Amino acid sequence: MWSASCSGAIRTFTQPSLPSPASFTWATLLYALNPGATWAVIITYIALIPYLGMLLWILGRFLAAVQTITRDVLYAAVALYLLIGAIFVPIYGLLDVLISNSFRDGTFPDAPVQWQQLIYFSYTTLTSSGYGDILPVSWWARSLANIEMIAGVFFITIVMSRLVSLYSEIKGENP
Repeated sequence: MWSASCSGAIRTFTQPSLPSPASFTWATLLYALNPGATWAVIITYIALIPYLGMLLWILGRFLAAVQTITRDVLYAAVALYLLIGAIFVPIYGLLDVLISNSFRDGTFPDAPVQWQQLIYFSYTTLTSSGYGDILPVSWWARSLANIEMIAGVFFITIVMSRLVSLYSEIKGENP
């Protein structure tokens, strides 16, 4: 049921100008064949950003257009929140490749930060828990981390208030 409505949402809200998942597939294939090459890492990060952005756009438009709250709306809200954290991973990775040592692992300060650690960093930043074991060192990394924290807080407040108001309208209560 969810996949049918989600595919309907994707058909409804996609536009021909949005990036194709094929570019993401080719980039991941290049990275899988050559994970140590800097150019493959950069291409993969660059391909991931518009692909995840497209998914964010589609789900965001779906959530903005709904008039009644259903299970699919809740699934879309959770997926959108997780995608916000996911889109920052390639942004952080690209930043760390272009400006070396933008992030530092407090446990292993001399070792480079891997992309798996950037996933962890992104979600701890999005939820504003920020344990402090991975640190944004460069000015750009700190700025992006602040933007992600603000996006996480705004998402919770704005989307939750919208979902509560939709639910209140269904129940006949004053929002």
